[in-house]
Amino acid sequence: MRIPLKNAVQSSATWLLRHPTVLVRMAKNASRFGLSVPVDALGWLVDNVVPTNKRPERLRLSARPPGLRVETVLDLMGTKLELEATVRIEEVRLSADEVRVSLRLSDVRADTPSQPNSNLGKLLKSGAIDLKKPANLLNFMGKKPAVIASAKDDLIVVDLMKAPKLAANPRFLKVVRTVSPVLGVREVTTQGGNGDGLLVVKLEPKPLGVPEAIAAVRS
Repeated sequence: MRIPLKNAVQSSATWLLRHPTVLVRMAKNASRFGLSVPVDALGWLVDNVVPTNKRPERLRLSARPPGLRVETVLDLMGTKLELEATVRIEEVRLSADEVRVSLRLSDVRADTPSQPNSNLGKLLKSGAIDLKKPANLLNFMGKKPAVIASAKDDLIVVDLMKAPKLAANPRFLKVVRTVSPVLGVREVTTQGGNGDGLLVVKLEPKPLGVPEAIAAVRS
């Protein structure tokens, strides 16, 4: 699905006018090889790009340094699960064969207020589901998304190369094979708070990979 460019530009301009000091922080991060993305922009992308039938019923994102606070509603075991968690991107591995992201979850809250007597609701109330090990909740899904490489205790590992559409997309593969030899991801963190939060991707240049990147461009 194409991103509505006109709406994106208008939304970005409005957001920056409301948060003028963010540009200074973004420039400072850029001087240190840090790519800054407004947290609000991530929510906007989900609302405007992800098809309705594939996105959560509700999603709210906010910066909680060094992690990202996520509030959402998911359908799990046929039950609406209201879930809150702080997610920290612990590691990003980027190569020609994988785009792997390790997510560490903490401070998790989960409830089924609209269906308190559901099986999932009873499991949560009884303590049978340990919210200190929230990744195990995914084991209750009938079919986990293909991108989830592993989920155990408080760690979820996602590999975008496992997504069939991305793995079969020649443009995506070429970008990965061009970028991965020359850029790595040193750290992913957040700055700010509600309204002006930034997701900051700290990049690691790899000059020795330039010949491989050039070969990928020419291929």
